[in-house]
Amino acid sequence: METRSQTEVWLIGQGSMALSGHTLPSKKQVLQTFFYHKKDNNIRQSATIVTQQVLIIWNKARIPTKQPYHVVAHVEKLFDKYCKLKKNKGRDSLTQHNNEQAFIEEIEQLFDIAHENAMTSITLEEDRQFLQMQRDSMKGYMGALDTELAQKEERITERKAAVFQRQVKESERKSEADETVELVESDTDDNDEDGNDDMKNSGAFCPSKKVKTCPPEGKKKVINPEVCSVLDRLKIPNHSGSLLVSTVAHGLGIDLEACSTSYESVRRARLENRQQVALEVKSSFNPTVPLTVHWDGKLLPDLTGRDTVDRLPILVTGYGIEKLLAAPKLDSGTGEQMSSATIAALNDWSIPAERIAAICFDTTSSYTGIHVGACTLLEQELGKTVLYLACRHHVHEIVLSHVYKTCFGTSSGPEIKLFERFRNEWSKFQHDSWLTEDIDPSIYGDLITKAVQFAQKALLHPS
Repeated sequence: METRSQTEVWLIGQGSMALSGHTLPSKKQVLQTFFYHKKDNNIRQSATIVTQQVLIIWNKARIPTKQPYHVVAHVEKLFDKYCKLKKNKGRDSLTQHNNEQAFIEEIEQLFDIAHENAMTSITLEEDRQFLQMQRDSMKGYMGALDTELAQKEERITERKAAVFQRQVKESERKSEADETVELVESDTDDNDEDGNDDMKNSGAFCPSKKVKTCPPEGKKKVINPEVCSVLDRLKIPNHSGSLLVSTVAHGLGIDLEACSTSYESVRRARLENRQQVALEVKSSFNPTVPLTVHWDGKLLPDLTGRDTVDRLPILVTGYGIEKLLAAPKLDSGTGEQMSSATIAALNDWSIPAERIAAICFDTTSSYTGIHVGACTLLEQELGKTVLYLACRHHVHEIVLSHVYKTCFGTSSGPEIKLFERFRNEWSKFQHDSWLTEDIDPSIYGDLITKAVQFAQKALLHPS
């Protein structure tokens, strides 16, 4: 069981599960809540949780705020500043003491996430004064309920509901009118004509018959799989695709009223086609040769924001086979995350463990760690030993570093001047005329033959 002194955060105090109070939160309160959730989450997740709580309080105060992703970045920036200060907390210097005192005073201030135009966009003068007081000295409190404003909003809601009801009734009335047509009997029978004439002559009123029309037949689907594939291949958005299909159909003399070419129809058809194509590709992928699994984490821009995310492209190759299985987004680049994502991709494509003969990877510790490396965990999940094919680029770097160390000794810095000059002068070399050194293969004995035989045996008989 932890004591309060063990759970207390330096300069921050005890953590807090949630923000509370009738004032806008200070930077210290935000950090206290952030550190509480950081025990079970990473930095981004903790910042997101705090952001949600902060926005609830600011929305209660009816003050326009920044976008949530800006608030998350604001929390992370505050945490980063704290970490830089904590790094030097052991220094007993005047500068460090001054920095700590300045930080303590700063975190007592408002965690300001108001929109840059908040003071001009706020309609109530009381709200403007409240925000200014919070910025100046964190004074002022929010009441439990603004009765006058609540009554005003209730009246606005009632008016909107009444307008909506009138619109619904008008829409229903128009629908009923569209479903009915007036038909006047015009039979060619002489007796009927005489009867009608008699009624007209007598001044009697002849009501018209109202008959409900039959429901229209289903519209034709012109967005077939071939059209969807072309739109995807050319990267045409759904709005543009709808306009393009409608224009082509009209040019071919097809009645657009009988076709389904709306934006939603195009979007739905493209989604269905992608799902169908994906199912067909997965069902038809049934390799009968030993496979090598390749993966390598990459930092790529996120699809729904400006941040970068860690993605793990996963491929399998074999004799005449090269298939990209997935490129999942990872929370972190740990060996456990990469191993789990690779196993999930193999299971999704129904690739049995017996088919996996080798794995290809680079030589970072997250891959090659003896206990929690991705290679080790992957072998445990597969229940077998596989052939390791480390990236040739990284292996050559290791070999060259040992060659340099043997010939010139240990380097005194991260950059080796010899290689740096070689790189800078690379463009001046004649790349089409090289002289290679002739090496007698006999000096290696039968090592080459044994290595080739071992690799062939491991690939042809993976089990």
